[in-house]
Amino acid sequence: MRLIRILFFIALFLLTNSFILSEIKYGGYFSFDYIKSQKEGINPNGDILNSYFSLNFSGKFDSKFYFYSEVRTENALSDFFLEQAWVGFRGGAFFNLKLGAFLVPFGMLNQIHRPNQMRLINLPLSHENIIPVPWTDIGVSIDGKYGIVSYSVYLTNGLGEGKDISGGRQFRDNNKDKAKGGRLSVSLGKGLKIGFSQYKGKYNSENNLNLNLKGIDLIWSNAKTILLAEYSKADIENRIPYEKGKAEGYFIIFSFSIGNFSPVFSYQFLNYKDPFHGEGFIPGLKEGAGIDKKRERWTIGLNYYPVSNIAFKVEYQFNKEKDLQLKDNTLRIQVAVSF
Repeated sequence: MRLIRILFFIALFLLTNSFILSEIKYGGYFSFDYIKSQKEGINPNGDILNSYFSLNFSGKFDSKFYFYSEVRTENALSDFFLEQAWVGFRGGAFFNLKLGAFLVPFGMLNQIHRPNQMRLINLPLSHENIIPVPWTDIGVSIDGKYGIVSYSVYLTNGLGEGKDISGGRQFRDNNKDKAKGGRLSVSLGKGLKIGFSQYKGKYNSENNLNLNLKGIDLIWSNAKTILLAEYSKADIENRIPYEKGKAEGYFIIFSFSIGNFSPVFSYQFLNYKDPFHGEGFIPGLKEGAGIDKKRERWTIGLNYYPVSNIAFKVEYQFNKEKDLQLKDNTLRIQVAVSF
């Protein structure tokens, strides 16, 4: 019912504003997954999960001012998320301003994480645990391009404190600090681009512990082939007497096209150690059980595109965890449709 009310008010607003109605553009996607793991995995019986529906609107007020909004639902419309809602000022190729809720420009995958954009079905290990995709924050962002160089800088509420980094996503600020960050990318020609990302902010309610994130991303692509790689690193200040938490991870995705088919291969690595947070953590009340993860994942898959806006994907994950022999390899099947 909440989604229906929101869509009703959007429609009413557009119908009562003929100028914006004439400029409006819309799009979106929907998808769902079938997941079956081995007996020691999370879904040994096979489940249909991750049902997503997303709708976006964009338009302009004049040649300089424009807006973009994106809403997303999960779990058969039971969960609603505002992924983006910002107004922008276009000052030229070198200067563009955004105010509102936007996807944080850290790395590349946070901007292209949607099921109709990704070749993989599942997020890489580093982006399940370190970079909290989809990562939306509220604040101000400036971006632009000059020659072969593109940049983004932002000031936002920042991540809060949860059982892990991804659990720190928030819209309202939990302290007085504002997080700062940016990304610089360089186009080296022949489809090759490399980017560098940085984020820093106080993450606890007492406003005295820093979270630092760094990242490097690379993409090489042509008409039939794409190679995407990202490395992410986190330094997490903890309360005395606990040592700092540290996390690092990376992934490589390689895919190519043969007619309507696109085989995809991926290797992923994660090493995450944090003695203070983890399962059972309650901000301000209770420390967690700690985090000690060292994992690898190999993925092989195949995507089929009967038409350009419909994708059928299947992939198999080979999971390996340090000092554990778990039978938790996983089969995933996904249908994704964009409009």
